Amino acid sequence: MSKEEHSKKRRNRRQKGVSSSKEPYVEAANPPKSRGTSDLANKYKFIYAKTYKDLPLWKKQVIDNKEYDDRIYKEFIKEVIREAEQSKTE
Repeated sequence: MSKEEHSKKRRNRRQKGVSSSKEPYVEAANPPKSRGTSDLANKYKFIYAKTYKDLPLWKKQVIDNKEYDDRIYKEFIKEVIREAEQSKTE
């Protein structure tokens, strides 16, 4: 196979999304964010901060220690989601 044929074949494989390595093809690692996604993320961040601020100190310590399996943390996250979903409908 000539150099030119080899280059053409590689170019075609790249256009089809086939990697020359043995690793699976992955789309863009960081796809562009739509504006709606950013707004939704900001809403959740705002509600997270607001809900966190209203917690007693001992609950804040559980969340700060990243004890994700803890009941307190799970209840906190459920409350954040509940508040975010309520504000969507209003």
